[in-house]
Amino acid sequence: MPLPPCLRVGAFVLSASFAIVALNANAQDRKLELPTLPLAFERNQGQIPTPYQFFVRRSSMETFFLADGLDVVVSGPNSTTSQVRVRWAGANPATAISGDQPLPGRSNYFRGSDPSHWVHDVSQFAEVRYKHLYPGIDLLFHGRGNLLEHDFLLEPGADPSRISLHLDKPCHITRSGDLIADLGTAKIHFLRPVAYQQSGQSKRGVSAKFVIAFSIDSFKTLV
Repeated sequence: MPLPPCLRVGAFVLSASFAIVALNANAQDRKLELPTLPLAFERNQGQIPTPYQFFVRRSSMETFFLADGLDVVVSGPNSTTSQVRVRWAGANPATAISGDQPLPGRSNYFRGSDPSHWVHDVSQFAEVRYKHLYPGIDLLFHGRGNLLEHDFLLEPGADPSRISLHLDKPCHITRSGDLIADLGTAKIHFLRPVAYQQSGQSKRGVSAKFVIAFSIDSFKTLV
């Protein structure tokens, strides 16, 4: 689609956050309590399966980062889990994932009695970046309060209509513009996207929204 004039020059940021909402015994939605500690993204040094490169854990949700997307796993009652796969549709298959903003903390995993299976001194980061996920577009994950937030960072001239995600669970858009993926025993809320063009210290708002594309489990972000 044609770009608005304000997007033809300068860089801009498209942000969205997602949180979990579980279903109680009465099938009424209730928000899960989330930790107040800053999110720490761990590099995969053998503590999680390959081909995951990073992961982050908060409350009952774990997010695993791959080159072509991420897997979100939510723990439920009686050791049950539910999962949604999110993939970057039409993205650069050779995109590089890196940890940004190193944190002072380290993680250690002592599993079993065999020290050869232990994983020591796992690096932690405040951010995970996908470099050139789309032409001129980086994707940055970081924490914002209790939320896991992701920002699409667009260079001047980049086309935001390239941004497209695929979910393997049914999803819908609420009246307020949030995107909700239904995992059965839990729901993932992608909060309504916010976009702005930045020039120096000033920010200019840009209209943005989720749009379902092709089927109930695919969506695009339009600005």
